[in-house]
Amino acid sequence: MAVCRFSIAVLGVSFAMSSMAQPALVPIPQSLKTCPGEFEFERLKLDEVPTHEPVHALTTLDGIPFGESSKKLTVRVGSSADDESYTLAIGADGIAIKAPSRTGALHAFATLAQLKSGKKYPCVQIDDRPRFPWRGLLLDVSRHFMPIQDLYRTLDRMAAVKLNVLHLHLADDQGVRVESKLFPLLQQKASGGQYYTQEQLGDLHQKARLLGIRIVPEFDFPGHATAWFAAYPELASAPGPYSIERKIGIFDPAFDPSNPKTYEFIEGFLTEMAALFPDLYIHLGGDEVNGKHWDSSPRIQAFKKAQGLASNHDLQVYFEDRMHAITKKLGKKLVLWDEVIHPKTASDITYQAWRGPNALLASAFLKHQTLVSYGFYLDWGLSTEQLYHNQLNGVLPDETDPILKRLNPLIKIPSNRPPGMLTEAEAANRLGGEAALWSEFTTPANLDTRLWPRLAVVAERLWSPAEKSQDLDDLYRRLNAVFPQPQSKPLEDLLEPGKYVYRHLSRKYTVNSPMDQLVDRLPMESARAQEFNRAALRRQYKQARMMLERWNEGNAEFDSTLAAEARKAIQIGREALDSLEGKSKAAPTWAPASLATLKALSDNHREIVIAICPGVISLIRASEPRP
Repeated sequence: MAVCRFSIAVLGVSFAMSSMAQPALVPIPQSLKTCPGEFEFERLKLDEVPTHEPVHALTTLDGIPFGESSKKLTVRVGSSADDESYTLAIGADGIAIKAPSRTGALHAFATLAQLKSGKKYPCVQIDDRPRFPWRGLLLDVSRHFMPIQDLYRTLDRMAAVKLNVLHLHLADDQGVRVESKLFPLLQQKASGGQYYTQEQLGDLHQKARLLGIRIVPEFDFPGHATAWFAAYPELASAPGPYSIERKIGIFDPAFDPSNPKTYEFIEGFLTEMAALFPDLYIHLGGDEVNGKHWDSSPRIQAFKKAQGLASNHDLQVYFEDRMHAITKKLGKKLVLWDEVIHPKTASDITYQAWRGPNALLASAFLKHQTLVSYGFYLDWGLSTEQLYHNQLNGVLPDETDPILKRLNPLIKIPSNRPPGMLTEAEAANRLGGEAALWSEFTTPANLDTRLWPRLAVVAERLWSPAEKSQDLDDLYRRLNAVFPQPQSKPLEDLLEPGKYVYRHLSRKYTVNSPMDQLVDRLPMESARAQEFNRAALRRQYKQARMMLERWNEGNAEFDSTLAAEARKAIQIGREALDSLEGKSKAAPTWAPASLATLKALSDNHREIVIAICPGVISLIRASEPRP
């Protein structure tokens, strides 16, 4: 066996470089160099590994047998608190990891786990560091509660792709999911019996810390508040009565910003939670407050007038100023959704932009640290390609945009700016981003298919240099290696759930509805259907034909409306290929009729779409006569 000859002694590595295929790593490192050959071992000797360093992570993720051996694993870790960089060298005589922090070493172990094949590693040298310091997942555990073991599993998988923040959305209209010893009615009346005990959350935090992951809690105030009022109705803006909300949507109840007891309650609750969640940041929501209960309350209207507040947005800014004072007293940094953005809010508030690039632009222009979540909503059914092409950038200010229409008279962003770009100073205000998985249609049964592998795409966008993460074909190659697709029925290869918004707007569902239909079991993106679509687009007709014929044969056994629709799409694709290959000539009416059929089969108003339709449409377009 050819062996790459270099020494890892004191990490003084010299390489004989080659043009080998790059290893399949997600996220892609900042610098990766390969040389011919492989490093093979029966066991490894731990060398110079401090006892407090994360050997546990390596043994957990990689299953390496340790013992006496001439092959060494050397780990050197500095005392930095926040430098996540690392170097990893694999050579003929062993493996060397060097990192300025414990977290950096953990990231090296995660890379090592992806490189391992049996008891072999490729010979490589990697120099890596993150693009952004905040690389997160927002997981909604309010609408559908996720048992604690699901959170443990999610943490392990987040660490494997170098995500470092788990943002738990712990309270919404459908439930408050955390135990409070100061306000026990929350778990008694506001949780439906589904909540995390303080002991469970303490253990979860310890697990996350070992994996280099922070846990940031979110408690949504002043809106999304129905469940709070099931326990403490006296804090509401309207008299009630209240019970936990079972429907899905945006609802009217909101905390009463004119009531001093509102702030006493929130300060007491957050004081208790600050001890339970030690992270510096705490998220207090602030989104989707429609103000209807404020408008209908004479008491609140009188309060607005007395405070000189002209609008409900001004009233909410007053409320958020009170939240900022409470969190600052507790030694926390406040995070809010982008609806709250206003030039009068405190400069040290971090905003989370979810409604589009103009929200990022407005926040960054006002010099706020900003998290980007627009374009990273996993529950919306965004494809791998859509997620990967999110540039985390601003756009040319548009006075018709509802975000800037309200804010621009106050903040006056110049209109003569380059489109699609943030200035260097504005870009520096991007703290990072988060994928978001809201759980209206996500349950413990389908959590993993809703997260993976698309969450890894977001992880790469937040970790890897922008210029390194542009090649979509290479991304699919690496994803398929790191996240091999499970075997599925031929019919299911052809199907994907329709987009979230249309299922949501159907109003057929509540959080009590059974989420055990085919649409709930399907992955949000069919890897095999997307492979076909790419082959068709790139005019790889042999591969497209092979896939269609395999599906045509495999779907013959299914007798359902969906199977019949899938066979129709397959047949149109075969006819298009026949035309392209000169086997037949289509009638003039064939293309328009076929396109109309495919449009209907892929219409996102459907709960399930035929996922190969874009590829078949590409074949039809290619087969049409050129003018």
